[in-house]
Amino acid sequence: MILALMLLLLTAPARAEAPPNEGGNRVATAVKDFVFHQTKTGMLVRLPTFDVDPNIGPTYGFVAVWVNGTAESTSTIKSVHAPSVDYNSHFGITGAYQYFYFPSRRTDISIRGSLSQYWNRELVAEFETKELGDRNVYFDGRAEHSRDGAKHFFGIGPNTPESGESNYTLDTLNYCLTAGIPLWDGSPLSVQARHALQADEIEGSFPPIPDTVQAYPAQTRGLQYRRINVSHRAYLIYDTRDSADTTSAGTYAETFIGASRTDLLSAYNYTRYGATLKTFLPAAAGAGDEPKFISALRVTFEDLNGSPPFYLLPELGGKYSLRSYGDGRFYDHSMIDATIEERCRVYQKRIAGIPLSFWVDPFVSVGTVSAEPDLMRANYMHPAFGAALRVVSRPQIVESLDFGYGQEGLKTFLDVRYSF
Repeated sequence: MILALMLLLLTAPARAEAPPNEGGNRVATAVKDFVFHQTKTGMLVRLPTFDVDPNIGPTYGFVAVWVNGTAESTSTIKSVHAPSVDYNSHFGITGAYQYFYFPSRRTDISIRGSLSQYWNRELVAEFETKELGDRNVYFDGRAEHSRDGAKHFFGIGPNTPESGESNYTLDTLNYCLTAGIPLWDGSPLSVQARHALQADEIEGSFPPIPDTVQAYPAQTRGLQYRRINVSHRAYLIYDTRDSADTTSAGTYAETFIGASRTDLLSAYNYTRYGATLKTFLPAAAGAGDEPKFISALRVTFEDLNGSPPFYLLPELGGKYSLRSYGDGRFYDHSMIDATIEERCRVYQKRIAGIPLSFWVDPFVSVGTVSAEPDLMRANYMHPAFGAALRVVSRPQIVESLDFGYGQEGLKTFLDVRYSF
């Protein structure tokens, strides 16, 4: 697990010369020098990795991460390169490469690509900025082609049994364009519009998990052929956060309404609306220092009217909601999810000029799905609790390792650049 190993390495005491007869110390120092290497513009970290995804089991591998600062200062991250290779029993050997480029504090460019020995492949490119020239305008463009064999489906509803697990491969080609402007100069309120196109088809599974197409024929009929979903959304957003990725203070609230229509080139008719609230309350900190504690709250609600494919319905599970269940654990037309998290900074260190902080963040969550909002019941609420380990380099980088425990046991999730 990258984050855990970084924690051990970067919090180790400064290097000291080994006594003449202590060969073990020299070996440990040589290993440490190989794993962590300071460069002219930042640092290079070479690490073995271990990840456990609830849907595909353990994955073992190796990653090299180059973190580069600007020519003027290594404390400002300019780019990150992360090539990796890993092995999973389902997908064989996978080679991957991630690249992040930060031309300014308000603009991010990222590219991610991977190719597996069996089934999986992925290519994703994204450009996001909160400034166009000297104007305070938001724009995000994202394009993706992927074939993901780790998709799971348990049926629709809040009480689908774990024994109903099935597996399918989602092959998708999609893009998403979002643009927004503040209501007035310096306003925390903004409006945004999003246009997205998604061309999907579902394929077979890997044994011994049952094939979704065979296990749920009513929900998968016709989805084995590529179908196009064109959707549009309008947002009203309130945002006072100090950073979208490495948030330590502020509030984010959004409400949206969207639709997909067959008379606008889509294969489906549906409407969708929802709201999200996130707030971050830091404990007092000295000038220029991170807070020692941050209390975080997130509440999300969504409702969909119509009959799109099951994988477009609101869902719970995975590293972004109800973190003690695997991706796609619960699907239905309405969803609510709430999480309270206490973020506790346990260590700070500057490595090669790059500031890093280490956090242990216990959390409690509850959520459910239902056919309609007024059908949500307390006895269908699913609890989750656990803790996240995070390494943060403000304002751009956060890596998290989440441990969640719920009604179906312990689950772990690893993610990069996800705040909450």
